[in-house]
Amino acid sequence: DIAIDGADEVNPSLALIKGGGGALLREKMIASISERFIIVADESKFVQTLGTFPLPIEVIPFGWELTKKQIEKIGPMNPILRLKNNTPFITDNGNYILDCHMKSI
Repeated sequence: DIAIDGADEVNPSLALIKGGGGALLREKMIASISERFIIVADESKFVQTLGTFPLPIEVIPFGWELTKKQIEKIGPMNPILRLKNNTPFITDNGNYILDCHMKSI
């Protein structure tokens, strides 16, 4: 099977950041079971170094604050809970997203 999707950022070695739309887990699962995974992106998505776009991490609502603290221990990632209308953004799977802001990845 073939899966086709977009990306938020793509670097010259074709590493990429995905998940800005909030379907991280489902996109990852589909990509992992596909024989071919094709990314379609226009030139605005190409960057020299990943990290301009925040790295989204999907977390379960229960204990998300603890997960945030654990991520902060990894390094200077500055995880911020994604909000929509001043409440946590909810993914397709009912989870939250922590957007990690780094200078580069």
